[in-house]
Amino acid sequence: MAKQSKQASYGRYLAYGVIAAGIIFAVVKLSEKEVNTVPHEWSREVDSAFVYNCVKKYSREFGQDSLKRVRTIEFCLCMLDKVKLKYEEADMNKVTDEDIKEWDRNCRNELNYKNKIK
Repeated sequence: MAKQSKQASYGRYLAYGVIAAGIIFAVVKLSEKEVNTVPHEWSREVDSAFVYNCVKKYSREFGQDSLKRVRTIEFCLCMLDKVKLKYEEADMNKVTDEDIKEWDRNCRNELNYKNKIK
């Protein structure tokens, strides 16, 4: 009888531990998300200029390859979305190198995943 009671206690502690781990995991995941999940509104001119300059920066890499050009445009649009999530148009000059590196990695991962699904 005492053995069954001990096993029940261990089972309860295990369940509490699993629940606590789930809560901690959820809190960590929520804290990793960007504070703003709605992009800031930018003018069409600034949006276009951002994408144009981004694509132009990589134009030597894709040359005449239209598939690479399309993927570059997708990448630049992804980067624009990331910038707009964090910064308003007036604050776009506050983008840091760390921001760019993180968004670059995230966009490449997102686009690689998207292209593998097709």
